[in-house]
Amino acid sequence: MEDIILDSTHVSNDEHLMVKITNAFKKYDTTTVLNGFNMSVSKGVIYGLLGPSGCGKTTLLSSIIGRTRLNSGQIRLGVKRKKQIGYMPQDLALYDEFSMLETFHYFGSLYEMSYDEIIDKGEKLLNFMEMPPCTTQFGNMSGGQQRRFSLCVALLHDPSLLILDEPTVGVDPIISASIWTYLQDLTNRGKTIIITTHYIEEARQANMIGLMRKGVLLAEASPLDIMESCNADTLESAFLILSQKHSAHMSTERKISNTPQSSATTTLKKSSFFSKTRFKAQLLKHWYWSVRNWKIIGFVCLLPIFTLLLFNTLIGQTPDPLNFGIINKEINKHTCQKIQLEEMCDDQIPLSCKYLYHLKNNEITLKYYDDEELAKSDALYNNIWGYLLFSNNFTNLINKRYDDSFGMSSEDFEHMTISSSIDMSDFIISKLIQSKLINSFEELSKAFNHCNSTSVRYIDPRPFKIMEPVFGKLKVNIVEYGTPAIISIMEFYLTFLFTALSICMEKNRGLMERSLSAGLTVTEVLLSQLIVQIIMLVIQTFTIFTLQFIVFDFPFLSPWAGPLTIVFLQGICGTFLGFASSIAFNEERTTTFIGIGIVLTQVFLSGLMWPTEAMHPIIRNFAKILPLTLSIEAFRSMISRNWGIQHIDIFSGFVSIIIWILIAVLISILNLKFKQGIQAKK
Repeated sequence: MEDIILDSTHVSNDEHLMVKITNAFKKYDTTTVLNGFNMSVSKGVIYGLLGPSGCGKTTLLSSIIGRTRLNSGQIRLGVKRKKQIGYMPQDLALYDEFSMLETFHYFGSLYEMSYDEIIDKGEKLLNFMEMPPCTTQFGNMSGGQQRRFSLCVALLHDPSLLILDEPTVGVDPIISASIWTYLQDLTNRGKTIIITTHYIEEARQANMIGLMRKGVLLAEASPLDIMESCNADTLESAFLILSQKHSAHMSTERKISNTPQSSATTTLKKSSFFSKTRFKAQLLKHWYWSVRNWKIIGFVCLLPIFTLLLFNTLIGQTPDPLNFGIINKEINKHTCQKIQLEEMCDDQIPLSCKYLYHLKNNEITLKYYDDEELAKSDALYNNIWGYLLFSNNFTNLINKRYDDSFGMSSEDFEHMTISSSIDMSDFIISKLIQSKLINSFEELSKAFNHCNSTSVRYIDPRPFKIMEPVFGKLKVNIVEYGTPAIISIMEFYLTFLFTALSICMEKNRGLMERSLSAGLTVTEVLLSQLIVQIIMLVIQTFTIFTLQFIVFDFPFLSPWAGPLTIVFLQGICGTFLGFASSIAFNEERTTTFIGIGIVLTQVFLSGLMWPTEAMHPIIRNFAKILPLTLSIEAFRSMISRNWGIQHIDIFSGFVSIIIWILIAVLISILNLKFKQGIQAKK
């Protein structure tokens, strides 16, 4: 390879170098991106880096700014900190929703500039680049304006080393010429610029150029020297000649390159673990984004409220109409005469009519039939949910049972019962009807307790007495049972989804990469995201609890501290799991599917759909280790049973959710270590 590499002779001392890369190797899986790469960039020059797509330029630039770690090799820079480097990625990587002034404010704060400095330098850059007013949103500008503004952001903090990836793509030739003039003026002031471009002839304006192919540097010299050495009239022709020589050399050498085992080093210092200025910049960014995307924030905050409104309005209500057929052979007419409650003791009124009076009061719509076959036919066509059949001497046989039961035949015993046939295909409605049939009988029994007539003794006493419940109410309410699970799942899922999608979006649009290149740390990203989620959680939790337990007046027996704390921890758990998912996966679609999978699993296994005690032991034990199962049960037990933290169920719920928070943090740490930080999709 030595026969085609032009060694730079413009520098003899490393002290005059801004960038020196020695024997750099980088692999992604089995693909070698940098293969023994060497490069030297002097201070105060424009260095044009040329090469086809996929040759390793982006990886090289990412390694220089400290965002990609080499497998081996050395990078020595003339600057020590990231804020001394200005970086303009090939992708614009700026927020469409922000105005130019807001973008300057955000990145200027990351570079620890004062507000006055940001305004002063920003205005000068916008005037030079002939940009529209600073209040213009980035997403509303043309492609050329966006690329020029992206360059302005890279220049804002007056960096010593400027790295520009395709800065003139899509830019008007006149503006492109002015940009090159400005860059040359910067080098006169001691700045060093590394620039990549697809326009090979444009690179002739650079002081030095490096021609790159398949992870190696083919040549590094001034444009004129390279053309002379290749006896070419254009840089493009020279590049073609060098590429052909490189291909011929590789085919004859047939040498397999292996990554050396030496360590990778760089002189660029890592950003401090935490900076108040950068942290404030992140919070500022979140504020700008929230203001511009208030509809999304409103949706996230209002969705739990809307869900609870639907849950309370629709779930647990009696179907209307709840049609049920009646074949009453005790009366000549189709229906019983209207009776009043005080007429319950009237012996002249058939017992069947008294019972039907209470059944109707239990929101059952009665439809009378003369013939059982007609009722059965209507049930088959789903016009009624079933029917009751009273024999023609139902009341007399009931009385005879207590007066002369030994004189009754087996046929009499059969006719003294109320025969019922119910459509059992709908579990909820069939159970609801059965409960109303029983409740109507109990109400009839209570009504007879006030009668002095001996003819009604067959109703009382009942075989057992239902006393005050240990916990809850005599009348079971499915909404009261399901509310803790609905609140917990919504809080967990929304925080998971919001965190995961927001970070994935920033990663894939290059926004996260550009911010991290400016010195932002993962700690600041996580803490700022956590602050945002805490604010949203406080709003959501307060609103939900007010709606459910004050407006809807649901039972709430315990002090508010316990339930509020456990719901808040569920939201924090969702935040950390969302953060872990966004680091592990790049696609928003993947994180969305993961969130849906977690929620659906919790819906079925948390006790919302069916008690965990009814599950197979293996499934029940699996359900208990999921993030929300034990904490939901603890939430339910606190508000309905007033159990404190000393109870094992409540204690287990808190321990479970805290352990899951720690697991999510551990997963995030391991992913960050394995992936060397938050990395965008390759």
